Amino acid sequence: MAGYFYKGGLKEIETSSVITIKSGADLQIENLSKERLGLGKMAEEYNNQVILVNLLEDAVQSNDLAV
Repeated sequence: MAGYFYKGGLKEIETSSVITIKSGADLQIENLSKERLGLGKMAEEYNNQVILVNLLEDAVQSNDLAV
């Protein structure tokens, strides 16, 4: 189904950040956070509105598809 959406022009925004908590010189916690969002245009009967979609972390990447 991912191929259908990407062929329809879905654009993907992927962000990642590292959160580091330290106490003095000691590392207490380090966490990597990733988020994938999709921007897609709806069909003409929905006035071509642009919608924001949360993409699953393990969903197919757009560059893995032969679109």
